[in-house]
Amino acid sequence: MKASVLLASTLAVAQAAISVPGINYNPRIGPNWGPDATNCKSSAQILADFKILAKITKAVRIYSVTDCNQAALVIPAAKQAGLKVWLGVWVGPEASIFAAEKAKLSSLISSGVVDDNIMGIHVGSEAVYRKDITPETAISNFQDIKSLLTTAKINVPVTIADIGDVWIANPSMVEAVDVVSANEFPFWENKDASEAAAWFYMRMEPLIASAAKYKKKILISETGWATGGAAANTGPSTPAQAARYFNDFSLLAKQMNWDYFYFSSFDLAFNSNASIVDNVEEHFGLFYANGTMKPCYADLTVTGTTAVTTKPVSQLSTTVVPVPNAQPKGNDAAPKGSNSTTTPAASGKGAADSTTAGSGKTSGSGKTSGSGKVSTQSAAAGVALSSLVSLAVASVFMMTTAFLLAAIVAMVHAAFMVPGLNYNPRIGPDWEPESKACKSAEQILADFKILATVTKAVRIYSTTNCNQSELILPAAKQAGLKVWLGIWVGPEKSIFAAEKAQLVTLIKKGLIDSNVIGLHVGSEAVYRKDVTPTQAIAYFKDIKELMTSSKIDIPVTIADIGDTWIANPAMVEAVDVVSANQFPFWEAKEASISAQWLYSRLTPLLASAAKFNKTLLISETGWATGGNASNASPATPEQAARYFSDFAALAAQMKWTYFYFSAFDLGFNSNASIVNNVEEHFGLFDRNGTMKPCYAGITIAPTSSVTTLSPSQISAITLAPLASGSSNTTGTVTLPSGTINKTTAPSSNAPQVTATWLVSVASILIASLPF
Repeated sequence: MKASVLLASTLAVAQAAISVPGINYNPRIGPNWGPDATNCKSSAQILADFKILAKITKAVRIYSVTDCNQAALVIPAAKQAGLKVWLGVWVGPEASIFAAEKAKLSSLISSGVVDDNIMGIHVGSEAVYRKDITPETAISNFQDIKSLLTTAKINVPVTIADIGDVWIANPSMVEAVDVVSANEFPFWENKDASEAAAWFYMRMEPLIASAAKYKKKILISETGWATGGAAANTGPSTPAQAARYFNDFSLLAKQMNWDYFYFSSFDLAFNSNASIVDNVEEHFGLFYANGTMKPCYADLTVTGTTAVTTKPVSQLSTTVVPVPNAQPKGNDAAPKGSNSTTTPAASGKGAADSTTAGSGKTSGSGKTSGSGKVSTQSAAAGVALSSLVSLAVASVFMMTTAFLLAAIVAMVHAAFMVPGLNYNPRIGPDWEPESKACKSAEQILADFKILATVTKAVRIYSTTNCNQSELILPAAKQAGLKVWLGIWVGPEKSIFAAEKAQLVTLIKKGLIDSNVIGLHVGSEAVYRKDVTPTQAIAYFKDIKELMTSSKIDIPVTIADIGDTWIANPAMVEAVDVVSANQFPFWEAKEASISAQWLYSRLTPLLASAAKFNKTLLISETGWATGGNASNASPATPEQAARYFSDFAALAAQMKWTYFYFSAFDLGFNSNASIVNNVEEHFGLFDRNGTMKPCYAGITIAPTSSVTTLSPSQISAITLAPLASGSSNTTGTVTLPSGTINKTTAPSSNAPQVTATWLVSVASILIASLPF
């Protein structure tokens, strides 16, 4: 049974002027760190959704057979509602993910659930783009599932789903599959809807030619447009723009005879990953989360023919043409709410998410994936266009930056955005009364209006100090900023008790709403030895229970330095996300090598986080632009700018969400008695609210020069124990190619780690450092 026949049979929809051949669907209603019972839709809810969708389509597409047990629930509900189903098998960096999906699919086949109501299957969704697997592994996984279906005498098209650039760069994938399943989003390439359909076709031309060469049909597996929310470097996320794109794409698809699954069916509120500022992902639905069609679509009538100029296939070339304006977003995190690499949170794919899939889009998992993104990884896979694409990306970045510099006046000539910034409302030392030492509500609001030009989120450290939470939450909302809250933890239990009591008050007043994006319990309290790791976990659980009982579903964590996390895997296992502070500045490193140094120091933590399927959040990193400190790096504007640029590029490559340290210089932090007065100079802005010149003119590289490990290499790292009390961080790092032993003496100013579960970084990382 061919997908084209099934999709082409879409009938007119009652009470709606629009219809689509198919639509992407996600049964998840909450992030992946919560239980399925409260974060996944029931069979009754899925059926209700499908009865709504049946008014505008005849097919739904999902991303996983295991997440939320969705295949077992979706397939019978779809049949009851008269919908066909395109199944997805999720693929991640660990082979066990694919194995679990395949086992579930086999079970569904054995139980007779996979019948003629299934119209096709894709194996992996942007897994090659995310570098979770190689193109060769993607083809192998595809062949594995194809063989399973053939043996079971199930004749449906099987494919791999990935962004257009991946397909173009890997013709062997095109040759292997039954149909070419491509994701493409002009929205994520900063296009206006009026030009988006033409842009879409231009980006697809090489793939159309490649598919024709191998006599394969193209299926557009994802495309769409956000009706609201905020994200940097995207098309305008408005209802009018979304309706225009829907109209123009529908006409183009009709002319091209493309089958497609529109992205997406319903808005997904849990996909708002404000910690990375890209909360547009929740607004891609044709319907609101409550099942009401959005007016911009309800009032739309698609008529006429496309205005896009298309070409005969014989006139197309498989050569990739450099893209003049596309700026890939590139934080294509793994699926499911945060950044879990286990199973996807289907359509919207999860989050983080991360951040953030789908061609160019910040898809669920937080991820912004994208066709639109010129995938340098894909280009390197085998086409003779590697250097061409690299040059395109570089020129794209320069041109886009120039545009931003000219257009965003409020940014004080800043050409960058950061996911989040650390903020302190204190302007005087602790011993002064708060009336003198703390900023007023008006001052905080003024600060936030400045910060809103370079970020969409702020992070604070306490609910009580300076009464900051009650002042910051409304000011942030007014300025359009999200807030990551902090609970301060000290050596006295009364400190935690007072912070918790204030949090309870905030909850009762209704101040902890959707504008709060997360909460950390303690900031380096374990490192300072104010509390033990066990006590830190107990405090975390106390706050987590409070949030759960209050029905507030946000990630909760502990904030501490990287070495603390590495030494205490129980902390990693306990929290929702791993919130790590890491400062090469305090380890006396030159800025030129500091991004590589940071990655090397965090590699064991990446392995530990991967082991427990946890996302890494960089809660603090930064560099002083002035002042003095012994055994620290050079505190100069030039060094600070270099580190900021290199770290930002690394974070983009690693899909890390981060809060940069810090927002404003803090004059009260100058402790002249010990001469370590650099602490007052970590701000991107000075105390007057003016952006420092070293940051105002900065350009962040489109790619990082840091040598990194692949997710599979990270997951393959073996963390070997140390003898208790060892003075060096010695361990064994086992990679696929073998075992590497390395002993590294801690930096003189680095925290001295004497735990029993530590490792050194892989020698391939150490070797890349020029010292």
